[in-house]
Amino acid sequence: MKKTCFAIFLTILIFLPFSAKAGDFGLLLNQNVSYGNVASVSDELNYTANLLPRYSFLIKDGNDAIIGNFVFNAGLGIEYKRERFNFIPELLHTEFAVRFGAFGLNTGRMPYSDPLSYIVEGLFDGARITHSSSLGSFGFGAWYTGFLYKGFNSIDITEEDRTKNAQWLNYNYFSETYFAPARLIASFDWEHPSIAELIKLKAAIIGQIDLSDHEEKLHSQYLIIKAGLPLGRFLLEAGGSIQLSQEQLNDDPLQISLAFAGELGLVWYMSTEFNSRLSFSGFLAGGRTSNFMGEFIPVTSKSYGQIFEPKMSAITALRLNYSARATEAFGAGISASYFIRNDLISSNNYSIGYKENGYFLGPEIYARVIWSPFSDLQLNLGGGVYLPFLGDAAPDAGILWNINLMAVFSIH
Repeated sequence: MKKTCFAIFLTILIFLPFSAKAGDFGLLLNQNVSYGNVASVSDELNYTANLLPRYSFLIKDGNDAIIGNFVFNAGLGIEYKRERFNFIPELLHTEFAVRFGAFGLNTGRMPYSDPLSYIVEGLFDGARITHSSSLGSFGFGAWYTGFLYKGFNSIDITEEDRTKNAQWLNYNYFSETYFAPARLIASFDWEHPSIAELIKLKAAIIGQIDLSDHEEKLHSQYLIIKAGLPLGRFLLEAGGSIQLSQEQLNDDPLQISLAFAGELGLVWYMSTEFNSRLSFSGFLAGGRTSNFMGEFIPVTSKSYGQIFEPKMSAITALRLNYSARATEAFGAGISASYFIRNDLISSNNYSIGYKENGYFLGPEIYARVIWSPFSDLQLNLGGGVYLPFLGDAAPDAGILWNINLMAVFSIH
C-alpha cells in the first residue's frame, strides 16, 4: 500500500508541473554542507542538496472572485552522511485550500503547528476545517503520518520509533526504511488576535493515536494554551501544556501518566538603525517523578540547540539571543543556550555520554551570518560550540563544534 501511494506521489511530482496550463512555477535549489565533531563523531562531513520544484494556481468562482488556491511542492534530494550517499525523493507541501464565506477547507499534505510549536509541527496528510468569527478563529483537523518521509518530520515517541528513524534509507527495504512512524493526529484549536485589544491568545486540544505495528504503543493527548502581551517595544509570551498518555508494552497492563511543559519568552525590539532585537526564552519539559507523573513527550521532535540537539523531553533549555539586520542584504545573530536534565530516568538522544547523577548538561554558543546579494540567492553561514564540561552531567566530555554553510538559489 505504501509503495503504491509513493509511486503515485512520485508521478505527480514529475508530471504535474509539465501538464498544468496556467499558474505560477518556481524552482528552488538548496545546498547545505556542515563539518565538525557532533554526535560523538569526530571530523564528520555532511552534505545535502535538494531540488525543489513548486507550482501553484488560484481557484476562482463564477464571478472571477478568488475563493482558494492550490500549492504543489516536491523535493529531489541527495544526502551524503557517514561516508554514504543516498537519493531521497519527497512530496512536500501539496494542498488545496478553499473558502466558503466564514468557513475554510484545506486538504492534502499541509503544514500544521500547535500554539507552542514544539509538540506537533511539520507537514501532515489530511484535512482541516476552519471558521472565522468575532469570537476568534476555530479549526479542526485530522492527519496521518505514515506516508511521510521519516527524515522530514522527526516522530520518535517510543524507542522503536527512534530505532526505525536511525535506519539508513534502503531501496531494497523501501517501506521499512523510508516512511515515518504511523500516527493519527487530530486537533481542535482556537485563536484570538487581540482580546480586549491587548492579549493574543491561542489554545488547542491535540490527540495522537499510535497506529504502528510496534510492540510498544503510546497514545497521548495535550491541552495547550499560549498568550502574548505586547508592551511597547517589548513582547511577553507565556504558554504551557498538560499531557495525558497511555502506554502499553505487549500484553502488559496499560500505564497512564500525566506530564507538563511550559515556556516563557521576552522579546525587546531595540530602537536602533540595525533593526535588531534581543530575546530571552525558557522552555521546560517535565521529567518522571513517579509512575503517574511521567516525562513530557512531544509528537514531533524539536530542539533548542544547533549542535547539541536533545529531544525536548525531561529537559530545561534557556536561551539568550541577539539578531540584527544591518541592511536589506545582510543580517547576523548570536545565541547562548544552557541545558539541564529534569530527571535521571528518562531516555533521550543525547550526543554525549553522561553520568547517572548529573543534571547540568552545559552551554552552547552559536552565531549566524545571512547574506542575500540579490533576491534569488541567499547564503547562510553558521557555527558554534557546545561545552559539556561546563556542567556536571558529562564533565569529562570534549568540545563539540560545527560549521554549516547553506546556499539557496530560487528561480521564479
